[in-house]
Amino acid sequence: MAKNIKTIDELKDRAWVYLPPGLARVVKSKSIYPKMANTQESFLSILKIANSSPSAWKSVLSQTQSISANYFVEHLCVLANVGGEPLSRIAANFKTLFPEGAFNYRWNGVCYKYSFQNKQPKWSNKSLNISEDKIDSPVALSPDMEDVVMVLLFAGLNDDPALPESLQRCTIGRYLGNGAAIDQLVKQRYIEISPILKGRDANNTGYVCEASVFNRLKNMLPMGYKLINKGTIPGVRSNNKDVSFDAVIVRESDHVHFGCEIMFQITTNSVIERKANEAEDRYNQCHRQGHFSVNIVDGAGCFQREAALRKLIRYCDCCVNMSDEGLESLVGFVKTAVYD
Repeated sequence: MAKNIKTIDELKDRAWVYLPPGLARVVKSKSIYPKMANTQESFLSILKIANSSPSAWKSVLSQTQSISANYFVEHLCVLANVGGEPLSRIAANFKTLFPEGAFNYRWNGVCYKYSFQNKQPKWSNKSLNISEDKIDSPVALSPDMEDVVMVLLFAGLNDDPALPESLQRCTIGRYLGNGAAIDQLVKQRYIEISPILKGRDANNTGYVCEASVFNRLKNMLPMGYKLINKGTIPGVRSNNKDVSFDAVIVRESDHVHFGCEIMFQITTNSVIERKANEAEDRYNQCHRQGHFSVNIVDGAGCFQREAALRKLIRYCDCCVNMSDEGLESLVGFVKTAVYD
């Protein structure tokens, strides 16, 4: 079987390591930091004004032109330290957490009950219109967005000792109308908030690099080869679901598939570790079906995780960096790879 595996030193040769200037400018233009900074005062003003009732924030938000519902939800998620993944888990366990489709809370000494508008939610950054591709397109407050705002503001304001940690954080509503307390809360949460926003920027970097790799591969591949974004390979499954690859190349002459995982990290984080842990299973499953596994790896953060990187090299048929030379090597492999 054809192999095109490189050592770590060979991968570093002509690797990007850091973003090329052109892509760095694209990432900077997508950064969440300036956008959050530009809307922070409007967000805090709503919290400081909306104190006449638990739902007063809704009417104040509707009259505020300087912040969209998208950014209001995003600010709350960041301030509560409850992002897309925790919200997704809360939605997945909705019937257990909220068996009556509602929750009780105490605000300003009075007991209230909030009934959810959607009793079968599937919350995610995308469904809440705060994902990277949606947050800058203002939308009206949806039922799901309103439900999540009420959760983030009030779901932790009760005495239930069995409340999950993610819901225990949801107590921002206690500060409504108290400007000094809100300002102090923001200062206290700053250390927690910064990593969350950095994580969003790291995701943007990954998306920009994936797009660059995809577009260049599309131009390099000759006729007879299909390139699929976020594709699957027939028969390659995990936990009873089709495994999704960042990209899939299909050699149409014999229908051989090449599942590509793409990763670029400037700083070390868990992405390369997660993908390294998944690599062996993906590699073996591809081989069982007569297909190939490919890893496209670059960035200083990836090269610092040598143990994970060695695992990625070991459990794939072709491992290249993101340089043009690296992708040309991949295209050469795709054209010639056959099983012995």
